[in-house]
Amino acid sequence: MASILIAGCGDLGSGIASNLVEQGHQVHAIRRSQNQFPDGVQGIVGDICELPEASFPKVDIVYLIMTPQDRTAAAYDAAYLATSQRLYEVYQKLATQDGPHVFFVSSTSVYGAEQDGAIGLQESTPAMPSSETAKVLRQAEKVWLEGQLEHTVVRFSGIYGPGRNRTLDKIAQGQGFSAPNQWTNRIHRDDCVESLVFMAQAYFAGTRLEPLYIGTDNAPVSQWELVNWIAAQMGVKQTLTSELSLADMIPNKGKQLSSQALQNLGYQFIYPSYVQGYQALLKGYLKG
Repeated sequence: MASILIAGCGDLGSGIASNLVEQGHQVHAIRRSQNQFPDGVQGIVGDICELPEASFPKVDIVYLIMTPQDRTAAAYDAAYLATSQRLYEVYQKLATQDGPHVFFVSSTSVYGAEQDGAIGLQESTPAMPSSETAKVLRQAEKVWLEGQLEHTVVRFSGIYGPGRNRTLDKIAQGQGFSAPNQWTNRIHRDDCVESLVFMAQAYFAGTRLEPLYIGTDNAPVSQWELVNWIAAQMGVKQTLTSELSLADMIPNKGKQLSSQALQNLGYQFIYPSYVQGYQALLKGYLKG
């Protein structure tokens, strides 16, 4: 039995915590304010940056999974960079030869928006963040990637799943299209949870983990193809609010990501493409 800390016990963190408790591990979790944790989890309530050092348990694995309060550089700084710096400081003092191993959940936004439809972007592709929020996230990654603690940074692409219905809501209202068309990358929430648990299991089994993995399904898709497919499942039509040129319709912007390294590690996707993932999601959405 291992001791594990979930720093940021939201949707993904709760899923990981429940899974690890079922496996018999001792699981601690931190939430900023709400004193509600999955069954079997030893909860800690407070701001990671303000909790005293004595509040942090000695553990074998740390998951840092934060959610910013809004999409501003300041919010990202508070959610990602400040918490990374604080946890690094604490666990550098608590570190032993046996760990902890830190999993930091990041985003593929650090690759930047202007990739001109580049195919097969992978871990070795240089991160060139273009937005202010992505630049802060990249700084947070560097706390771990350039630090001395054992670490794995996991960059997830667009996460969808139960409760993440913004795309479905827009399509249901006939407003799913936006110009210009571009490439998008997706991963179901359940694959985020299961892949992070899988990596912990690999670590416990003695498998050498890479410092960086991309988490995305096997089917990069153009935005319009995705919208058309979902709209067909819903039986609704989409409208365009402006005239478009042929160049607007061809998906030559965005990026096409590869999770081959994660699959080489042995992970098998529950939902290998948006088709399986959204089919499962739509069953509940259309009933609701």
